[in-house]
Amino acid sequence: MPDPRRPRPPRRHLQPRAGGQVPALHGQRRARGPGRTRRRPPLPQHGPRRPAANGRLACRPARGPSVKPPPFDYAAPDSIDEAVALLAGELDATVLAGGQSLVPLLSMRLAQPDLLVDLRRIEGLDRISESDGHLAIGAMVRQLEAETNATVRARCSLLVEALAHVAHPQIRARGTVCGSVAHADPAAELPAVVVALDARIRVRGPGGERVVGAADLYRGMLTTSLAPGEVVTAVELPLDGDGDGAACVEVARREGDYAICGAVARVSSHGGAVAEARLALFGLADRPVRA
Repeated sequence: MPDPRRPRPPRRHLQPRAGGQVPALHGQRRARGPGRTRRRPPLPQHGPRRPAANGRLACRPARGPSVKPPPFDYAAPDSIDEAVALLAGELDATVLAGGQSLVPLLSMRLAQPDLLVDLRRIEGLDRISESDGHLAIGAMVRQLEAETNATVRARCSLLVEALAHVAHPQIRARGTVCGSVAHADPAAELPAVVVALDARIRVRGPGGERVVGAADLYRGMLTTSLAPGEVVTAVELPLDGDGDGAACVEVARREGDYAICGAVARVSSHGGAVAEARLALFGLADRPVRA
């Protein structure tokens, strides 16, 4: 048995030559034989069905149809009047605010508009303000912004409670309050909030501006009473009173999933007794239901 303490002799690199095997020079490559003028493509690392990293092996064809939105035109007007004109034009136009509900519908081709009208450039739609005992939330106010806004947290607690249940923070950072209200998803929290609070929906259209009560806004699943060419510019929610409390509860498979059902409530107390209770249910019908 060789002594492990003795250093091993240097390894000799041998190659066939005339007259026997002689040491090969370091750095010298063996000559390629006939038919080996090019390097062969490497084999897949995890079985023959996986393509090589350098792309030389053909990939497997995709299974099933690809999910792509249909072709459409895009416009980003600078004023609400220009947006209304585009929406009321000859093309089948749809409003784009946060896009968290619209873009999935486009990708699944459940919505196929000819034109998307983006509201992000219109000045004043991203404001939160108080007037006439109501808190006005502009059409481009993001859900996460409303959830963390000091005025909203102090003056409209039910909206804050409901927003905490809407999807995940990444979604709320893009989605808008008015967009969720106008989308009219019967399983969404914010339509139930406006119904419970008898909120006012401010709308602009070809005929000018009008105010729609939340009870008159919803006609069915993903259906509202908005006329063609009209766009929601703000949602106005009544302010909390002294001693008011609010809550939002829902049943979902996992946190952030669509609610199977849920309820929102705001309770006003006076003198230690309940003076008024506003309750709305969602996920039980084709629209939010006042209880």
